[in-house]
This record gives sequence, C-alpha cells and structure tokens, in this order.
Amino acid sequence: MIAEEAVANVTPASAWAGPASSRIGRAWAVVALSVGYIALYLTLDRFSFIEAQHGIGITPWSPSGGLALALLILKGLRWSPAVFAAEVLSGATLPEATIPSAPIFIAALVVTGGYAGAAAVLRRIGFEPGLHRTSDVALLIVVTIASSGLAACGYMAAYAAAGVVPWSGFFNAVVHYWIGDAIGIIVLVPPLLTLTRPKEHWGPADHNRLWLQLFEIAAQAASIVVALALLFSRVISHHPFRLFYVLFLPLIWIAVRRGLTATSWAVLGIQIGLIAGLQLQEQLEATLRDFQLLISRWLRLA
Repeated sequence: MIAEEAVANVTPASAWAGPASSRIGRAWAVVALSVGYIALYLTLDRFSFIEAQHGIGITPWSPSGGLALALLILKGLRWSPAVFAAEVLSGATLPEATIPSAPIFIAALVVTGGYAGAAAVLRRIGFEPGLHRTSDVALLIVVTIASSGLAACGYMAAYAAAGVVPWSGFFNAVVHYWIGDAIGIIVLVPPLLTLTRPKEHWGPADHNRLWLQLFEIAAQAASIVVALALLFSRVISHHPFRLFYVLFLPLIWIAVRRGLTATSWAVLGIQIGLIAGLQLQEQLEATLRDFQLLISRWLRLA
C-alpha cells in the first residue's frame, strides 16, 4: 500500500519537461521573429534609401517605419527593444557618411519612442488592428501624422546637435523626414494589419465565383500597371505631375469592388511603382521631393 502511494506521488518526468520545452519553444519563436524582423527592417531601409538628404535616413518614404509600428500594434510594446535594435543597426550601417555613435543611439531611442507612443495611444483610444471600421483608419492616420512629426523633430535635433545636419537646414530636413516617415507608415501598416482578418473559405460550389474573382483581381492589377505606365510615358504629357490623378481610376475601382483590404494593398503597389518609376527615369532630387509632397496629399484624399 505504501509502495503504491509512493508511486502515485511521483511526478512523471514528462510533466516537468512539458512546461520547460514550451518555454524553450516560445523563446526560440521570439528569437526567430526578432531576427526576421530586424533583417526585413534593414532590407526595407536599404530598398528605400534613395535621394537621402545629408546622407542619413531622410528619404521620400520609409516603409521600415510602417513595419515597426505594425509590429508594436500586433505584438505589443514589449517588442520595443527589437524596434530599437533594428533602428540602431540601420543608423550604424545605412548612412553614406561616418556618423558618431551618440546621435545614432539618441535618434534610435527617439524614433522607437515615437512608434511605441503611437501604438500605445492607438490601443488606449479603442483602435482595432483589424481595421473593421472607417474610424480605425482615420485614427491610424491622425496618430501617425502626429507621432511622425514629433519623432522627426527629435531625430533631426540629435543629428543637428552632432553637426551632421546644419541647423540652417533643420526645418527643411524635419519636413522631409516627417513626410517620408508618415507615407511609409500609412502605406504599409494597413495591408499588414488586414492580414489579421479571418480568411474567406471557398467551397466546391464557389469554384466559378473564385475564378471570376481572380480574373477581376488580375484586371485591377493590370489597370494599376497601365496607369503607372501612362503616368511616366511621354506620349500625352512631358511632365508626370499632370497625369498624377489618373491613379485614382484603378484605386476607386478596387475600393468599390474589393473593400479596404484590397485597396490598402493597391496603395502599397502604387507607391512602390511610383518610386521605382522615378528611379528608372533618374529624376532629379527636386522632382522626387515634389512628387513626395503629391503622394502625401494623394494619400490623404485616398
């Protein structure tokens, strides 16, 4: 009897191994996501590092900022260290000139604080990451513009104090960093957040409807390509600005037929096409900056 009770009170090894292995699995998942996030962040920064003012991250758009904010919205503020690490690595490896360590760390801290603050504010005011309501999109835009402006001031102050950016060009640098960061967030965050929405399931009876949907999506994608080609062609106008609003035609079609999810991905595709087109045509920096201002206005209307 005593032997039976002793056996019953012995905890199986698997019961202890279970929680330990679970913790190890979660730790590896965190490490893998952190490394993947940092790698993607640096890739996006490199991809968007065009016509950079003063040789630092003052670019026409900054999609890495959208990636950072999406991570903090979806995974929580506890991921701020990963955002900070990615920003520090970007500041240390991306600039075309040698930059002191102090402004890199200070600027990274300011930018991380801006993204974390924006995520915290959005959570507090009832923002839903799934973007099921029009008010969620409006809140995202308003908070993004405000947080990007504050981060731009702190970022430029750090580099101006170190002599990287002249104080005489401080305001101009703040404006361009602000616009580029806000564009990157507004363009990239919505499509990333819509990935959290429940997926639509198609049954055997929906086979024909699925093919019609795919055909329409292909036609809408082709309309974006045609609009971009028309925008940068010299057939109708020698200046692309005069045809800029032709991009509204496929966007309106997609918005009416497909809703917010498809529209957000269409906006991202159009943004990439605009930047790529300007680069292929080797537009002057002034032209690129003017186009940047048009993009910011267009996004507010879109």
